[in-house]
Amino acid sequence: MFKKISAFIIIVLISIQIPSIVPLSTARQVTKNSEVYKPKIENTSGLVDVATEFSPLFVKTANGMKKMIEGVIDFRKKSLISYREKFSKLALKQFPDVLFVACCDSRVVPNIFVSSCPGDLFVLRNIGNLIPVYPSRGNCKIDASVAAAIEYSLLNLKVGHIVICGHSECGAMKSLLKKGSKTTYLDMWLKHAKSSYKRFKNCISKSTNLTQCNLLSRINVLQQMDNLKTYPLVMELIQKNKLKIHGWWFDLATADVYYWKSKSEKFILIDEDSVKDFMKHF
Repeated sequence: MFKKISAFIIIVLISIQIPSIVPLSTARQVTKNSEVYKPKIENTSGLVDVATEFSPLFVKTANGMKKMIEGVIDFRKKSLISYREKFSKLALKQFPDVLFVACCDSRVVPNIFVSSCPGDLFVLRNIGNLIPVYPSRGNCKIDASVAAAIEYSLLNLKVGHIVICGHSECGAMKSLLKKGSKTTYLDMWLKHAKSSYKRFKNCISKSTNLTQCNLLSRINVLQQMDNLKTYPLVMELIQKNKLKIHGWWFDLATADVYYWKSKSEKFILIDEDSVKDFMKHF
């Protein structure tokens, strides 16, 4: 009896610990009489992650890492040779054209929807694609991470353009609308978007086909463009005509990209028809 109880305890402990690798046949014997989640994953090694067999909590992480490792192998097989020369040159120095400010959202991948190559974009990502306002006199608080990215891109990399890119169905904007995320650090960070929310409340009565979340997301892009202009270095370069700021918005559902046209005061779809007008800004 004691041996059976001990064996059961060991099995339970294994299922909640860091994933271990054991023979596939052994794992199946242990779980023979239990109903567990078993994802359909190709396995040619004869090994299986115990946590995957025993605990659904590890399935997502295990599958995600498996996909990443397989991606590296795929890259080595199909793309490494063609990219090796490019990366060898970039190893010496980078020459990006744009500081691209985007949200952390995993669905937003700038290099894909702008078809850019390694070295083209200097990317700053944070939750909500926010630019904290430059501190006024008497207020020494500043987000060093964002400020450092702006400073480095302008002084060291000499980029001539900054793009603030928001997107549809943004989780940060949804949290703002709910007035709280129940997450301490996220709520602290979203204080930098309070001005966006106030701006949103002032124009919410205007007719629009957008959901509240997506309307707020677009307004947030405009607000972050204004916030960017509170940085003395940014304004100095704008006045010298060495820097331009752009507002973009990415629609997840359609994969369409829009740009803010200040003269029309609206976001315009970037396509074959609008590209000529868009290029006049450069």
